[in-house]
Amino acid sequence: MSTNDDTREALIEAAMELLLERGPDAIGLRAVARHAGLSHSAPYRHFDNHDDLLCAVAERGCRQLWERCVHAQSSSGEDARARFQAIGVTYMCFAWEHPGRFRVMFSEVAAGSDAVRSAQASIFALASSAIAAAQRQGHFIQDEPQELALVAWSGVHGYAQLRLGGLVSWLGMDHEDPVELARRVTRKLFLGLRA
Repeated sequence: MSTNDDTREALIEAAMELLLERGPDAIGLRAVARHAGLSHSAPYRHFDNHDDLLCAVAERGCRQLWERCVHAQSSSGEDARARFQAIGVTYMCFAWEHPGRFRVMFSEVAAGSDAVRSAQASIFALASSAIAAAQRQGHFIQDEPQELALVAWSGVHGYAQLRLGGLVSWLGMDHEDPVELARRVTRKLFLGLRA
């Protein structure tokens, strides 16, 4: 990896650390450069502006989420329902573990980036393929896999966002083990897909 690539990587990593420590509002080009121990001009050699840096962070987050989903799916055995549920559980847990990163990944700025949309499409394709596999095994209704994946994604993403925003805290579920909660929510959500 060249020094130029090293610097770009250091800036993205610094932005992700700032996200974790202080949230999305802390990601300014100068703040990221300072956090990475680089000159204030360093980010401008790699990113056109603040939004460009945010899109790089969003793309990295989507790729990391995809990798985690692939790993969770491959660790779930051969049952297509379990493999599909593993994607949903991983998605929700990722959102709750990395709230700042998750918000940037699905921000209005990120929505305008072709690279981010491509990374998001990889996650969506994984879910669509898992639904098609469950359909072949006779577990899910015979309908367009992409439409079913969109319904499932909407439910998983929506619940993750509601919990992140504290909008379901009155249910008393925000103190539960996040993995078990994600399993229960996805299990109930995916009941509607059964054949």
